[in-house]
Amino acid sequence: MSSLFDIIVEEGGERVTRPSVRLGIRCAVGGQETVCPVSGSFESGEHLEKEAEILRDDLDRALDRARKALGREQEGSESDLTSAGSPEELWQRLTAIQDDGEFVERFNGLDEGKRREVAEHVLTACNVFSGRPALFSSRYDADSALLKD
Repeated sequence: MSSLFDIIVEEGGERVTRPSVRLGIRCAVGGQETVCPVSGSFESGEHLEKEAEILRDDLDRALDRARKALGREQEGSESDLTSAGSPEELWQRLTAIQDDGEFVERFNGLDEGKRREVAEHVLTACNVFSGRPALFSSRYDADSALLKD
């Protein structure tokens, strides 16, 4: 097997003017290789990139579970979230996390400086009356820079 990940280009029918693309993972079974889709079908690069971020976060969560299973939860728990540059990027990656508990855990796992930067972004640039920003603003403790359960 060459690369683990690949794309699937779907040309569509007569009425479709642009092809759509899905992210896929190469699978080899019984000497046969195929690419299995792991994302939806997208015509926009922007939407495809957001889907890739969700997949990266999902992979990070699987890696965190593996670390816990190996008894090394604290060791190397710095996930890909900490390497994202701006508070806006961190917030975008955090909002891709569907589970509230996981969302809180991942935010609280950031170092204090990053947590404060993200909090400033959320509280000044996001609508805190709905969605993830509402959850964030209701649970954020400014003194500790942590989200409370």
